[in-house]
Amino acid sequence: MKVARWSSIVITAIGVVGVLAFKNFATLYEAHGFFHSTLTPPLIVAIFLGIFWKRFTTSAVLWTFLGGSTLMIVGATWPEIFIRPFAQGSAMSGGKYIYISALYNILVCVGVGVIVSFFTKQKTEEELDGLTIWSVDRARWKFKGGKPNDRPGEKVKLRYKIDDSGELARFAVVDMDRMGMDQDDLVYLCDSRAWLGGLKSVHTRAGKPHQEPGVVYITSALEETALFNIKSIVVAEKEM
Repeated sequence: MKVARWSSIVITAIGVVGVLAFKNFATLYEAHGFFHSTLTPPLIVAIFLGIFWKRFTTSAVLWTFLGGSTLMIVGATWPEIFIRPFAQGSAMSGGKYIYISALYNILVCVGVGVIVSFFTKQKTEEELDGLTIWSVDRARWKFKGGKPNDRPGEKVKLRYKIDDSGELARFAVVDMDRMGMDQDDLVYLCDSRAWLGGLKSVHTRAGKPHQEPGVVYITSALEETALFNIKSIVVAEKEM
């Protein structure tokens, strides 16, 4: 708690100081636009190229941030030379292109990422397995540790009891049928009070079924992790 408290203080202080960099903008909307046009492009480009393009390499990710950020600084320093060709007639505000600079920043980050990718070693298909949009099914297999269960089911409200016999969460056979769930499937348990917003919840696996409808047996460790109260009603939902 002490570390968390000091971390919050330091991060808040950094945020307050960071506001000074945007104090000269005419409106909050302009400051917001400039913030996202300068800080977001390298992150977005790295994420999207990593998800959709297998040729994108680890080195290219690094250079997207380093090289892209360098070219972004160059563009911000001499906007008349570098950003104006992309401005499409839009005017500068306070010596800056507030919105259209985002287009320039994205293009230079994409350019750096693509060029570096072609000059660095690509990962093998085995190394990329489950890491791109083209192998999302394999990612689900790896995440679960087995075949995902996509059988339709419903959410079920249950009472819970403590059972420290070793199984993580044990459901009645009839309740598992309602959820379309099998043993070893991933399941989400959440306090039924919607206004808590999932603050009291836990992800776990379904263990060996029992014959007591309306009850889920969980370990005391799961109860502690989920912050459940023994009087609480929980909602169970199969994940995969």
